[in-house]
Amino acid sequence: MATAQDVFAFRARFPVFASASDADVAIQIDAADAWLDPAMWEPNDFKWARWYLAAHWLTLEELWGAGGGASSESGTTTVGMSDLYVRQIRMGERMVSFGERQAFSKAEQSAGPGQGLMEATIYGQKYLMLRARNVPRVAIV
Repeated sequence: MATAQDVFAFRARFPVFASASDADVAIQIDAADAWLDPAMWEPNDFKWARWYLAAHWLTLEELWGAGGGASSESGTTTVGMSDLYVRQIRMGERMVSFGERQAFSKAEQSAGPGQGLMEATIYGQKYLMLRARNVPRVAIV
């Protein structure tokens, strides 16, 4: 459970989240604690991984809001980093078609599920760099 000291330490390192409530910061730190195993990390790197993961999720929350990714201003949905585009237009017989593209679909094929979303923020990228040097890869020989 994130303490007031955890929230204070987080805000000292990430002043960009000054507008986020203490409860929101604490929720994301708690979520990071649920995902991370301290035994897999160097002690100093663990605290940074915890903060970077919480900052990544707070950034996504600010970008997409608590409403599940629906943008109230434009009426578009951004969850999954997909968007619609016009693929085909005809004037005779009035035909319009839409296609959908996934922004991270190629990256996800080679990296694994969720990897592209982690690369969507600078905090997610920093978390991945820390993880690469702390969590050993499993090899089957």
